[in-house]
Amino acid sequence: MSQAENGINLFNGKNMDGWLARGGTPQHEWGAAGSVALNPDDAKLLTTTTGEGIFYNGATGRTADIYTEAEYGDCE
Repeated sequence: MSQAENGINLFNGKNMDGWLARGGTPQHEWGAAGSVALNPDDAKLLTTTTGEGIFYNGATGRTADIYTEAEYGDCE
């Protein structure tokens, strides 16, 4: 079975559509990237490359919590 038949893909891999920051606002630093690594000049920061597939928590790794716009019930 494909993933579509088994469940819902919450992250499209391309952008943050469908996600909100704590407090219900769309403003947050979460994003999609092709790769994520420690910044070679400051290991407390992240560096990214343009692309798809990785969900990352902003350049500092310290941004607002996020949640989906959609509401879900129990899961198996």
